Amino acid sequence: MSGEVIVYASISTWEYGCCGDVPQPGAHIDGTLEAFPARNGDRFAPTSQFTWNRELELVQFAGWSARWNPSDGDPTAQPIDVYLSWHPFSELLTPTVTGTVVTAHEIRNAPDGTGGYTYTQVDTLPRFPDMHGSTPESVIGVMVGFVPDSFSEPTADDLALAHAAAERGTRTVQLTGPAAAFGATVPHAYSRLTIDLDAADLERTGAGSRASGVVSGDTGQVSRVLTDDRSDSYRGFRPAPEGTSTDGLDETLYVVLTIDSEHF
Repeated sequence: MSGEVIVYASISTWEYGCCGDVPQPGAHIDGTLEAFPARNGDRFAPTSQFTWNRELELVQFAGWSARWNPSDGDPTAQPIDVYLSWHPFSELLTPTVTGTVVTAHEIRNAPDGTGGYTYTQVDTLPRFPDMHGSTPESVIGVMVGFVPDSFSEPTADDLALAHAAAERGTRTVQLTGPAAAFGATVPHAYSRLTIDLDAADLERTGAGSRASGVVSGDTGQVSRVLTDDRSDSYRGFRPAPEGTSTDGLDETLYVVLTIDSEHF
């Protein structure tokens, strides 16, 4: 392995318990890389030189990089940890990598209760390790050292588009209520909608639910809600009768609405 780049990254137990290859020596892995402020006592924090690319929100090493959230401060002024995931941590774009695992260490909570960690090198890993919640010495993941064989990172244009999508998410609300709450006719998906968010029996969830009163925006999903007759709980969706008059329509609708920014 002399001269090869080896990347050390943590992988949570639920990642490989859920799906994907168990990340033991010899396994092929692929996923996204993201960096965070280091955990207490992490002896695998990167020590090689890197560049902080503020524009792309990346820490860039020789041959690979990881996303760095600017809200975590200056990565060059603190130890950092790298995490690999095939379930991205962030809605924003993150560098992707493939490679082959050469070393693996089980990560456990330190038994002395100090908040530190212990690392035990292993040759094989169970898909479902013996975990004991937050008790001392519980398995929380694996630290892999892998040799990357392909790598890509987002461009400035990619990042701008992702930021715009994330911003729209902060204005998006999920609405559930009687058909009449949505106007004279059942709204069409991917069209304009004006609605009173304070209408009786209208439930709203999501980041955009902080808005109130009459708002306008763009619809996404528009569905008829199916309920369980025995418990009156929601159990699924079916296509909504878009364009149908809501007068006397005994239907519960689910509508995803991205509210215009002027309402915030």
